[in-house]
Amino acid sequence: MEIKNTTPYTHDCIIEFNKTFRRKTRRLINILCLIAIGALVFFLFSQCLLFLLGEDPYLSPTMIAAMIVLLIIYIGYSTVVPITVKRTACKQADQESVVDYIFTEEGFEQSTVSKALKEQQQCGYSVIVKVTESEHYFYLFIAPNAAHIVDKNGFTEGNEADFRTLLRTVIDPKKLHIH
Repeated sequence: MEIKNTTPYTHDCIIEFNKTFRRKTRRLINILCLIAIGALVFFLFSQCLLFLLGEDPYLSPTMIAAMIVLLIIYIGYSTVVPITVKRTACKQADQESVVDYIFTEEGFEQSTVSKALKEQQQCGYSVIVKVTESEHYFYLFIAPNAAHIVDKNGFTEGNEADFRTLLRTVIDPKKLHIH
């Protein structure tokens, strides 16, 4: 059985991929920064308490510097990364790439057409290191940060259920993270 899909790499498509892909990293950064901010607040509170009790507060320059650096990293990560992702998504979307996929039990073929590129490539399922999904797309990762994006509404032959069934038969279950 052949399953065919056409996926335009639009701005929304690329943004959704980046949001899904970066979710775990963002969560870890947020947790680490909240711990650092909590430590800073506790440290400042303890220093104020010492001052109110008539003791000399001890302001460790190293600790203050470390917490300020963590705060700057968090603020930078929270602002610079989203701006960079949006710029990259705009540049990629401007290429107007459309990828046609043909999935079979032996492997898949991709044909990409864009302003700058016309490419056809055949791949075996052995190149896939992980398969995940978001609300609108499947992501067939070929590297930790690179994936083929398959639009759930882009099936021209077969459908989403057929594709899930095919993935379950050709991909190692340890690599499969779909519903």
